[in-house]
This record gives sequence, C-alpha cells and structure tokens, in this order.
Amino acid sequence: MQNSSRSWIRGREERKRFVAFQIAIAVCALSLFSRLIWIQLYDGLGLSYYAEKGGKSRMVIPARRGTIYDKKGQPLSENLGDFVSLSVNRSQLLSPERLVSDLANVTGRANSYYQSHLSSKSNYITLARKVSHNQALKLKELGWGLIEKIDVKRGYPYRDIAGQILGFTDVDSRGISGLEYTFERVLKGEPGWRNVEVDVFGNPQIRQKLPYQPAIDGSDIVLTMDIAIQTILYDELCNAMEKYDAKAAHGIVLDPSTAQIIAMASLPSYDPNSPHLSSVKNQKNPIISDIYEPGSTFKLVTAAILLEKGLINKEILINTSPGYIKIYGHKINDTKNYGVLSFESSLVKSSNVAMIKFSQPLESREIYDGIKKFGLLDKTDIELPGETVGMLPDVKKWSGLTKPNVVIGQGVAVTILSMAMFYQMIANDGVLLKPSIIYGVKHADGSVDVADAQPGNQVLSDSTAHVLNRILNNVVNEGTGKRARIKGVNISGKTGTSQKPDFKNGGYTDDDYWASFVGYFPSEDPQCLIMIMLDEPKNGYHGGSVAAPVFKRVAQRLIELNPELKKGIIAVIDSSTREIQLPDYSNKTRKELENEFLICKFEPEYYGKGLIVVDQYPPAGVSVMPGSKVKFTMGPTESIAEGRIVVPVLRDLSIRDAIKKASSVGLSIRPKGSGRVYSQSLRAGAIVSAGDECEIVARQ
Repeated sequence: MQNSSRSWIRGREERKRFVAFQIAIAVCALSLFSRLIWIQLYDGLGLSYYAEKGGKSRMVIPARRGTIYDKKGQPLSENLGDFVSLSVNRSQLLSPERLVSDLANVTGRANSYYQSHLSSKSNYITLARKVSHNQALKLKELGWGLIEKIDVKRGYPYRDIAGQILGFTDVDSRGISGLEYTFERVLKGEPGWRNVEVDVFGNPQIRQKLPYQPAIDGSDIVLTMDIAIQTILYDELCNAMEKYDAKAAHGIVLDPSTAQIIAMASLPSYDPNSPHLSSVKNQKNPIISDIYEPGSTFKLVTAAILLEKGLINKEILINTSPGYIKIYGHKINDTKNYGVLSFESSLVKSSNVAMIKFSQPLESREIYDGIKKFGLLDKTDIELPGETVGMLPDVKKWSGLTKPNVVIGQGVAVTILSMAMFYQMIANDGVLLKPSIIYGVKHADGSVDVADAQPGNQVLSDSTAHVLNRILNNVVNEGTGKRARIKGVNISGKTGTSQKPDFKNGGYTDDDYWASFVGYFPSEDPQCLIMIMLDEPKNGYHGGSVAAPVFKRVAQRLIELNPELKKGIIAVIDSSTREIQLPDYSNKTRKELENEFLICKFEPEYYGKGLIVVDQYPPAGVSVMPGSKVKFTMGPTESIAEGRIVVPVLRDLSIRDAIKKASSVGLSIRPKGSGRVYSQSLRAGAIVSAGDECEIVARQ
C-alpha cells in the first residue's frame, strides 16, 4: 500500500514537469513566432539593407601615377608594385598587444605607431602601408592572418642626385614636394572602383558580374633636365664641398637661348626614397628658395644700367688709388691698389672702388628701377614650388651707404636662379626669358603636349649685351676668372665674392663668405650657361679661386659628353689676343674680303653665287676674336628688279634672330622646332620675290 502511494506521487510529479516543459516549449515557440512576424512586418526592409551592405563593399582601384622622365626618356621616378598594405578586422583580433609587438619587430617601426592605429574606433583597421612581401610572409609565419592588398610605392632610382627637384609622395601617393607636388593633378590620374562581396572576415571577394569603373592613369612629365649632366653637376659639387670644406654647394646648368634648365643641384641633399631620414631644410631647393648677397657678379647689373644710360665711354678713366674708398666713415676695399682703370678694366679686375666711382652719376632711383627691370627682385615663375623673391629696401629708405653697397653687390639679396637668368639675358642678346624645367606632358595614349616657349622680353639692348659679353670674355681671359679658362673654348664669365651679414652683431662677418662664378660658352655663340656658388668655403673663399675651377670641371665634362657643345668653339685663344670689331663689308668683293682677312685672320664662309656682299653675320660693329667665322651672303653687282630680294644666311641663328633678319629684307618665315636653325628651304644667296615663304627648321 505504501509503495503504491509513492508510485502515484512520483507519477504525478513527472506529469507536472512534463506539462511545465511543454508550456515552456510553447512559450518559446510563441515568442519566436511573434518575433518572426515582427521582423517580417516591421524590420524586414531595414535588416535587408544592412545585410546587403554588410555583404558588399566598394573597393577603390588606384590609378597608375605618371612617370617623370628626363629629356632623353630616362625615368626619374618609378612605381614599385611589390608591396602590400596590411589590415585587420578588430572583431577577429584576440591579442592586440602581441600583434603590436610582432609588427614592430618585423617592420622596424615603433610600437607606438601601431598602438595608435589600433586605438581607432573603426572595426576595419589599416595597420601598415608599403610593406614588403617578405615582411608580410614573416607575419604569416607568426600566425597572423592579416588582410593583404597590393600597394604601390613611389621610387626614385637616382636617389639624392635630383631629390630637391623631383620631391616625393606620401603614403597615399600624393605629391608632397618638388615636381611631385606642383604637378599632382597631372600625375595622379583618376582612381576607379569595383563593387565586391565581403566575407565574414572582411576579405573582399571579387565577382565578375558586379559593377566597376576602371581607373584613368596619370600622365607622364618630360623634363628639360638631362640626368647625365645632372649627375656630372652633382658629382662636381660633392668634390667641391669636400675640397673647399664648404657648408653648402649649389649649381645650375641651362641653355641661354631657351632658358631650359639642363641641371640643378644643391648640397646637402636628401634621398626622396626615404625623406623621413633627412631634415626638412635639405628637402628644399635653395637655388630658388634661398637668397644671398651676390657680390661682384652683381657689378654687371650696375654696368648694364650705366651703359643703357649712356654714361660710359672709352675716354673715362678712374683713379682707384690708394686701393680703398671711405664713405661716411666706412672703408670699402679692393684686393689691391689697381691705380687708374678704364670701365672695362675695372670689371675685368673687379674693382669695388672703380665701380662706386663710375656709378656716381646714377641716381638711386635709376639703380633701383634697373634692378627691378632685370627681374632680380621678382620670381622667375619656374615650375617648381617654394620660389622666393629678392630683397632690396625701397629706394626711399636708402641711406648714404646703400647706393655704394648695392652697386658692388652688397645690401641686395637675390636667388641663385635669378642671378643666373640675368647672365642668360646677356648671353641671349639682351632678351630675358622665363626659365623652364618642363619640356612637356606625355599622355597615356603616347601623345606629348610640348610646353609653349615664352617669347621673352628685350630688357637690355643687344648692343649693351654685346659690350658686356666682350667684357665677360676678358674677365676669363685676363682677369679674376682665369681659373675657368678651357683651352680651345671661348668663355665669358664673372666671379663673385661676398661677405655674409652678421645678424647678431650687425655689419658683416670676417670669416664667412659666398663664393660664386657664372659663365657661358662659347662666347660667340652661347649654348651652355653654368653657375656655381659655394657657401662658406674654408680652403680659399674667392669666387675666382674656388667657384671658377668647379665651373671649369663641369664645363669640360659637358663638352666631353656632348660634342654639340663644340659648335662655335674657335682656335686656341691666347690671353694676350684682343677682339676686333667687325667693319661693314657691304658691297665688297670676295677679293677685297680676302685681302682684309690676311690681316684680321677671320675665317670667311660664302653663300650664294653673287659677286658682292649683301649680308654678313655677325653684323658690323660686333667684336669677335681672330679666327672667328664670318658668314657672307653674296649677291649680284647690278641692281635687283623691284620686288625681288636676296635670301640671307639663316643657318645657326636662333629662331628669333632668323625671323628678325628675314623680315628686314622682306622674307616670310615658317619656323619649325626650337633652338638654332640648321636648315632653310630657300638657298642663301638666291634671288626670290619679296614675301616668299622660307621654312626654317631648328633643333636644340
């Protein structure tokens, strides 16, 4: 009986538990059913949107960044694709501390770098960019399944040789400095996109049927620079810094007839492949961003103003004794007592005293306006970032010492490039051009848009330019620039030595100098201009003793590299020879010319079959050295019928000079190319109708 009662009680409890279990099941099923109805009726559209968004993503397709080439097609930049970016899905990350430690050990970056990345609130975190495949593989071997994407790194094969010109890009391939910055919009292209599906780990899964937009690659840039010449310049500046124990060294090479920059370098430099390893100061381009007091190279500016004002003639002589001059209690010295000097000899010997005395008739306003006119206080507008302007107090603020200081190149500050461009103007018959380092833009289809050449401004008369050219030639042959002489090459140039300002105590320092030399060659047909400046050289400090030899070494190597530079080079020049002013040979016969050439030792070239001279080049009044070539166009002795003309010699002239000469006789010109004329469609000496068209083809 008792056992039966116990069995009944136990059965009742089991039934209660079963009923409770059934009730619980029913409640759960009802809850799930109710939630399902709620989702279907109210949350369906929203959850569908989030599900679709979570399963798909838009992936950016990077555009290829354009390449920077030198003028001969040598790549100066490159896109290196053997790199990856590493990312992680935070929700899948179990040990952030260990990941930070492993990343730091493999990549060499500090732990704090990766800790700052992981502090982001985003769920999808990019940990590192531009990581090599070997480094990514090491992280895999350590057990990390990081998300990898192909990444492109910008490379510069010539490293620090052209770093300040090229600049560099940031981690996202955006231009930060140099040409990379200036031409960012041209180089970067337009990125594309692709819709991709994303798995639960955040990895993109590409499906062919999903929409996409291809990237548009950036355009390439072609420079006027020649990397071979850039390397020569850089190499010689390195040697100069070591030999003369200089603080810095700067150099520029350009074509004076076009103002195209062939080379531009400064030391100390930096490697754009690793810009973080150098100071920001070294990343600047001091040739355009820094100013300096030019010293005696600036005397040619004063000389140009004096000649343009008609204040100089051969009869004026200046006594420089006793080798110094006192102005308001300040003593300005020459290197020695030169005694009595003519205007030309004062520049050849670089006399401060003579230049100050020759400049006395000039008003301060005339000097200031002349300096402005020559562009020395303005930007040249070269296609490089960071260009600054020259400094000279407004003429109303000049003291009694300002004028004598400025005429000898002190108290005025300019950039190296603007000083070089002043000499470009002298070499280019007084026409000041805009310097350029961009030859053109090369598009993805292979077409090249060549940059338009700027016509320039005639800011100095050609007669003044010819006089200054002759003086500069004598500076090298007989004066302070002797150490720039090269056997068989006619060089025009000027030395400069200037004390650096003492900003702490006022005045100028006793031991710190800028030493410079700027010159071009051949003097009779300038094709190459080189400027060298050494900052605080210790083993010698005069421009003639430290900068001129650097110019010479660069010029010699350029002539060896480029035989074209030998065009126009005349026979060996003895320092005792003198230039001869060409007379007007119009209407002279060949026999009469040859009798005169026995005395003058000119080398004639004849064009046309006529009997008398109707045109000559160089023109009458120009001074040339014995042995120079003089070109003659020969015409008939009888008068030419009305409306008929004799075609002059246009070969070897600049396009500007060729158009000028052709227009003067009534000939129409159709130019092609750039540089100097090497062919003309109408034969020199031929008789044609006025207004006939002559096609001239020029090349660099």
